[in-house]
Amino acid sequence: MPARVLRKPATRFDTMYPPTQGEAAAPRPFHRLLFLVGGGLAAVIGAYLLTAPLAPGGATITTAIGIQPAVALPMMLLGFLIPAAVGAALGFFARRFPAIVAIVGIAVMAIGISVSGIAPNFLLLVAGSVVTGFGAGAVWGSVTVVALAAGGNKVVELSVLGGAVVLALAVGPFVSGAINMSLSFRIGHYMTVPPLLVALVIAIIAAAARDNRTMPQQTTVQPGP
Repeated sequence: MPARVLRKPATRFDTMYPPTQGEAAAPRPFHRLLFLVGGGLAAVIGAYLLTAPLAPGGATITTAIGIQPAVALPMMLLGFLIPAAVGAALGFFARRFPAIVAIVGIAVMAIGISVSGIAPNFLLLVAGSVVTGFGAGAVWGSVTVVALAAGGNKVVELSVLGGAVVLALAVGPFVSGAINMSLSFRIGHYMTVPPLLVALVIAIIAAAARDNRTMPQQTTVQPGP
């Protein structure tokens, strides 16, 4: 009888790096951690931008534009949260391509921040918030997918990411208010771009690691009887 070839089953890493045809995924915890750092940084910036308009006193973005906060803030928050929910669903269900979704989400966030930063009126400010919210939601969903996937310490990763996001939500209004009063809301908006670009570069590096994360399947040849 001809010799039988037994293939070693593919090693399950996580959905961030799905195995290519004929190959088994090789665990690369560093690349996973790299993605969580980049995506997590973008997620924290998104959380900060969500609550930044809630700055206390007269330091709100809407006051600088010339709109009453009581009228404008609910529209801005809904304009951020509704697209963010859509983006998060997209990021969460696009399980095979979380790195790509995160990269696109970060780029969309940068576009939204730029639109809000140059907004001469409230309508364009809300439009920038909508775009930013969608990008932030996509990042939140994709980072959650990777944190929940096999191949890492889910409890630690989710605790660190969740804690950082909650902290950003809490301090957002106060940091934003201080920047708005000492400088301007436009400068405060643009100050989030450099760290966002750092997050984008890290996410791209983590995604590029997919090309090198595989190894050929190991085969064992057993002679026939």
